[in-house]
Amino acid sequence: MGSIGLVCGLALLTVLGRGLGVDGYKPLFLLHGLNDNEGEWKDYARWVQARHPGTQMHPIPLFDDDKSLVAAWVQAKTIGEYIRNVTKLHPSNFTQGYHLVCHSQGGILCRSVIESMNDHNVSTFISLAGPQMGEYGEYGPLQELYPDVVVPNLWRVLYTWTVQDILSVADYWHDTSPEAHDAFLKFNRYLPVMNGQAPGPGPHDLIRFKTNFMRVKRAVFFGSDGDTEIMPWQSSVFGSVRSNLTHDAECIKAQAPVRCVLPREEHVLWVNDTIGLRQMHQEGRAVFITPSNITHMQWTHDENVFVQHVLPELT
Repeated sequence: MGSIGLVCGLALLTVLGRGLGVDGYKPLFLLHGLNDNEGEWKDYARWVQARHPGTQMHPIPLFDDDKSLVAAWVQAKTIGEYIRNVTKLHPSNFTQGYHLVCHSQGGILCRSVIESMNDHNVSTFISLAGPQMGEYGEYGPLQELYPDVVVPNLWRVLYTWTVQDILSVADYWHDTSPEAHDAFLKFNRYLPVMNGQAPGPGPHDLIRFKTNFMRVKRAVFFGSDGDTEIMPWQSSVFGSVRSNLTHDAECIKAQAPVRCVLPREEHVLWVNDTIGLRQMHQEGRAVFITPSNITHMQWTHDENVFVQHVLPELT
């Protein structure tokens, strides 16, 4: 079966037998994180149906486990096609849009799906501990791949077109140091494009990506100081390591001190509003929620966390 046929087949299995929720709840698309799969959402299936019975749920069955390391833009394009195919099969089920709920790496992948998908109909985008400003620090997956390269030198390996084309975590590696800055803008084909700092492959991508992102009715970004996987954890709400502290031993550790982090309000993405995030926040359409002491995996596996924080957004 060809790739489009496979995607349509999976979509059909997901949709058949399910109409709109009995109370008109919007359908959910859910994307897993790095080294995980659609099974990450099995708890959500129970929790959502118990409270919003009849809700259509579509855990995205793509780029599971080791395949989640495939280049970010490849994943984003394929995921966008999957969503498009599902919605075309039963368009009447999606007339009011759909929610996009994404965890960890899935959080930043979903943002790139939204920005690059001209025909998306996302009502609410929920990023659960997604590295929206990338990763920088003693990040486990990269330490396993490059055990002999110290953190401040990883950019020399990762900011090359060869690695950018094959490795998702390289695509959102965010070394803000002065010595890495030019290479970040020139060779990183993903994060600076997503953030409106560098042009995309198309002549009008900066405008197109911003326009597409701003069509989301509501964007909710969750993060927590209990997270030891996202570095710094504030990346989940658009914070990043300060450019003069990338060699500081404390600043490359999990849960780095606050002094290490440049808050979103000081980043060019916010100051110049390169993707429309600041305007959406001013309009009450983009919110940043940072409850304390929630670990990385609790976002998808702790029912209390779901009920208290995520459920209220699924209207």
